[in-house]
Amino acid sequence: MMTIRFIIILFFSLTVSLTLGQNRYNVNMWGMTVATVEITGIDSVYDSVPARYIHFATQTTSLANTIYPVNSQYVCWTNLDNNRILSFWKESQQPNIINEITTESIHGDVMYTDTQIIIPNDAFNIFSFLDYLQTHQVSNTFQFRLEREGLQYDALVNRLSQNDDIVTYNLEIKLTSSQKFSSVVERTDIFTWAVFKPGVSRTITVDYSNNQIIKCEFQSGIFKLQADFIP
Repeated sequence: MMTIRFIIILFFSLTVSLTLGQNRYNVNMWGMTVATVEITGIDSVYDSVPARYIHFATQTTSLANTIYPVNSQYVCWTNLDNNRILSFWKESQQPNIINEITTESIHGDVMYTDTQIIIPNDAFNIFSFLDYLQTHQVSNTFQFRLEREGLQYDALVNRLSQNDDIVTYNLEIKLTSSQKFSSVVERTDIFTWAVFKPGVSRTITVDYSNNQIIKCEFQSGIFKLQADFIP
């Protein structure tokens, strides 16, 4: 049953990508392209509910792929009316770490498969939040709950600057003090680790004339990753 679900998700991802195309990004570290990211978002239907389909794929390139190969895919479905997460699927591979995560709906709750961990109805994950931010300008600040594979965070977006339709935000993430559950995986993939690492500076730049993220930067000390949109 699980394998059939994976096949359906991957088939849908490929069909959407070929039909609509994808937003593509180069990820650079110290001036060198180390990975690509492809993002697809489309309004659709999930279990008869009007929904948003969100697909992220990351893949290391060139020298980075030889030294530390990473291949990750993330699929999230959200309710179009209230942004509630309806389903999440992740498959990632990198040296010594393989993650396979799925969810299922039980009595109206969205739960990680084979666990008692429930995704809160009012929570974003990083993928649904980035998709949301592309079409919803934040005038000053925006506080929200962020969920990551069983862990919950208090998140805050601050508007830093604006140049015509291009807006840059700062994203602050702090692990919620009272955790009811632990993470569903012992070690997560490097992309998720980099985004949620304590002490990281995170900026996101959105072009609202095209409802498109055009740049993301994550920096911790001398370690800096920058994702730039490929026109």
